[in-house]
Amino acid sequence: MEYNKRNNNSQNPYNNPLLQALLDVKRLLWDEGLNLDNIDDIIAEFQDKSNNDLRERASQIWLHHQFPEKSIKFIMSLIYDKCPERFSLPLEEQAILGLLERIQCQGTGGVIVKKGDFVNALNLTLTQRKKLQASLDHLTQSGFLTCIYRPPKGSKKPGIYIVNRGVSWIGSSNDNAPTIHIEKFTKAYKQTTETIVLPDGKKMKCGTLSKYLPNQTPEQKNGVTADQNSNPEEPIPEDS
Repeated sequence: MEYNKRNNNSQNPYNNPLLQALLDVKRLLWDEGLNLDNIDDIIAEFQDKSNNDLRERASQIWLHHQFPEKSIKFIMSLIYDKCPERFSLPLEEQAILGLLERIQCQGTGGVIVKKGDFVNALNLTLTQRKKLQASLDHLTQSGFLTCIYRPPKGSKKPGIYIVNRGVSWIGSSNDNAPTIHIEKFTKAYKQTTETIVLPDGKKMKCGTLSKYLPNQTPEQKNGVTADQNSNPEEPIPEDS
């Protein structure tokens, strides 16, 4: 196997994660002096119980990738079932967390909280603006954030926080546990998929929430079929 030391951008111009993984493996094998060209031989090398160091090095290379800033368009965030505690937070705290995870540094998860800019960007009410620090404190106590620096009361210095990498991240996925702590939180809902029947008779799968029941029937676990023309639940009253 020959390793081409050209710049990674020229080898992976479209920032494809699978191609990047192959390039990483190729570079790693070259560094280790392993002359392997057959994909089955490469897989076998990684599966060998004695090659734990090789697997560790490959994992570190992959997890430390930083994607070019211009290519980042999306964040990674846990689905509802993996972090239902998030939606028990007050609405302003959900909004604050949503902004923090979208501007976090992809390499560290760090965020500089400039309060004046944040309250304007979030369009917070006067009451919510006054509670911004309290909201950040609660997000920290709950485990969604780690506080690196909390400015003293009256200071104009920004706060420094790290977003919980088990909840939200930019770049490669990870196996970090969310470690969220919401006092007296009880899971009441779970996400599920239901097939609905549209007015034209076509069927469509949709995600939704359903009551969390530890002892569910197979039908409840798999989702039921709902007719869009029916009225299965009572309407929510609107403000006059």
